[in-house]
Amino acid sequence: RGDLVSFMLSDPVAGPRAVNVTKYALCMSGERIVMIEKAGRLGQPGNGWYYCNGRLMGASKPVGRGGKALTHWRPGVTHIPEGMIFVGSKHPDGYDSRYYGPVAIDRLTRMEKLL
Repeated sequence: RGDLVSFMLSDPVAGPRAVNVTKYALCMSGERIVMIEKAGRLGQPGNGWYYCNGRLMGASKPVGRGGKALTHWRPGVTHIPEGMIFVGSKHPDGYDSRYYGPVAIDRLTRMEKLL
């Protein structure tokens, strides 16, 4: 947890070609994951607030920069599945597991600290 990891992301929001992204490992296999959906204003879509073992990791947004509608990941489980991790970013507009769900560990490359 807390390490930077890199992987190839194929997703319509990322564009027509797979892109290499770097994210933080935030919630590991077997850890408790909870998403609380909070209603938006006046019938607008709401945000999803993501918690790992009771610790807030971040909130998804219903609309991205430029007004593009975003769908947030709704966990169908109470724990991160074996062999998967939830990845995220410190930026509130980051595109990460809040939107596409956990990523398979075998797809990840751990980024080493240089200093």
